[in-house]
Amino acid sequence: MELIKKTNEKLFLAMITEQCLRDIEDVDFLVVQLSMNKADIKKEFECAVSKMKNSINDFRMELASQIDQEYIYINGLLGDLEMELKDGSCRTNEMILIQMKNILKKLSNVENEIEKDIAIIKLACQFTFASFKVCLQFEILEKNLKKGKTVITAKYNDEIINAFEKTNGLIHKIPEKEKRHTMKWEGFMNEINTSYLHLKKAVHCL
Repeated sequence: MELIKKTNEKLFLAMITEQCLRDIEDVDFLVVQLSMNKADIKKEFECAVSKMKNSINDFRMELASQIDQEYIYINGLLGDLEMELKDGSCRTNEMILIQMKNILKKLSNVENEIEKDIAIIKLACQFTFASFKVCLQFEILEKNLKKGKTVITAKYNDEIINAFEKTNGLIHKIPEKEKRHTMKWEGFMNEINTSYLHLKKAVHCL
């Protein structure tokens, strides 16, 4: 694998790291708000859906600028996902649970298709992390709806701290890696994935 040398690629990696940090902050904020009964489930669901729509639009633009006909099928799957996201307004908790399940199914179809093409995997990087985040948000909302409350556990706090520390550590390492020309895409993504794994473990501990 060639070393990452282009300035725009370096900026992209920095942007991905910052996105990871924001995702951790957003998920943690949602958990804290729910634990204090200060979050409205319907509004949080609608906000997550709205951001997912934006991620789809951004991903489409990226695909269109880089790939000709290869992305037609995946574009169709994105269309299916969009239809699910537009599927009316959820007025009850039961409707929210049903729509979340349907959205996750369509989202899984898109991600499975992305994983078949190495070229698209890199283009889909931001979309994939946005998808991961919305899956965790839906899991948090579902647990709250089914349990009637969100309780922050010690294990949750430990994993959230691990996620923050891992990501902040990577942010500080990027300039040094650039200076030494030792930054590789696979290694970078492995470190980012570790941060998201800690975030996932945290949510599972609720």
